[in-house]
Amino acid sequence: MVQFTYTVKSTKSDSYQRRLTFLPVNELLSVPKLQFKQNCGEDNICTDYLRITFNFSGFSSVIIGRHTELNLTVNLQNDYEDSSYTVVHFFYPLGLSFRKVNVPEASRHIPISCVPSEQPDQNVNNVVCGVSTPSFPAGSKIIFSVAFGITAKSTWGEKLVITANVTSNNKDRILNESAYTNEIPIQHAVALILIRGEESTHYINFSAITPQTKAVEHIYVVENLQEVKNLPVTLTFSVAVALGSSQIWNITNVSNDKDASCKEIGEIHENCSNMEAQQKEQVILDFQNVVCKLFQCSIISLGQKEPHHFRIKGNVSSSLISQHVKDRKLFLASSALVEYNRTKYVSMFGQEGSPLSIEILTEVEIYEEVNNKLYAAGIIGGLVLLIAAILLLRKCGFFERHYKNKVSGQNEELSPENESPTTEIGNMTSDKTASGQE
Repeated sequence: MVQFTYTVKSTKSDSYQRRLTFLPVNELLSVPKLQFKQNCGEDNICTDYLRITFNFSGFSSVIIGRHTELNLTVNLQNDYEDSSYTVVHFFYPLGLSFRKVNVPEASRHIPISCVPSEQPDQNVNNVVCGVSTPSFPAGSKIIFSVAFGITAKSTWGEKLVITANVTSNNKDRILNESAYTNEIPIQHAVALILIRGEESTHYINFSAITPQTKAVEHIYVVENLQEVKNLPVTLTFSVAVALGSSQIWNITNVSNDKDASCKEIGEIHENCSNMEAQQKEQVILDFQNVVCKLFQCSIISLGQKEPHHFRIKGNVSSSLISQHVKDRKLFLASSALVEYNRTKYVSMFGQEGSPLSIEILTEVEIYEEVNNKLYAAGIIGGLVLLIAAILLLRKCGFFERHYKNKVSGQNEELSPENESPTTEIGNMTSDKTASGQE
């Protein structure tokens, strides 16, 4: 059906328009009916065979927090007789919102338009797409894409399920492939960081003589910068504590500033660490015989920008270290590894499969302590020897002879200078006397 509406617009003056007589409005409308012919076969009864499938346009999963749009690539075809008023319904979760429909160049001869349903279901959304109205001819095929926006703050399950259903006004229909359902895994983007606490103990030293015990603390901070709900995280700490049977670092406590629970889960006696310092060939106990304790801490839900601080505390004794350190220096080491469900969560930093771990080193140095008593005795002894030497030289007359030699030398230097002015004055007096006689 095609509807025409006629209007009259005059360019004459207002007085001329007032003289015009218009027919009633209902007579300005003409509603003729245009007949179109359908390919319905010999029985003149159209039976369509509408087949629909779709995929997620290359997506293997939907990552909430990273992806903002989901595209469906839809294939629709009619494999039998003409279909009248063909309509495709898409049913999708509330976290998606319809944005647009795109038709590629090859299929633009078949018109399609989509609008969200005016009566959405409480649990799902619905969009309705009219295809080639009024008739979708036999043998026709169209490929189009439907774009949906993704709402990150919505509640998501483990999978996203979408159903497409194609209908028509045909009385007889082959329904084998008129509905299609597809699903895609849901993942959540996380932005986890693991850093070393600034208050960690980086250096301590001991005297080689005086036995001492000092506290060593390693602090790790884990934080999630991305908004995500219910992110459980587990941290595993590996701490080098002993060399063989000799305890070097006596761990007294592994704690958290929030609600995480920590416990010791065992020991490792071989290859217990991959510390970066080991690659630097630094002395970290001896990793061929080192013993590492393992501690595990669980965070039920790591919220956005809610850092958790983990503290590994223990005591180090100089007497135990000095027995094993020949170079007067070693490094105490610990490491932290963050683990989470990588099937459900994906790193925003593109580190899929790479472990999130760091290490902390504490340099321990043994120094030689100066004996103050011996040092003072040496100074006093030196002063006594110096005074004795001075007295001996004075008794021998060394200082008197030196003084006399110095005085006589000064007199010899001064005598020529004293005589020279007298002679010059005398000469000048004689010259003046001779001049007067003349």
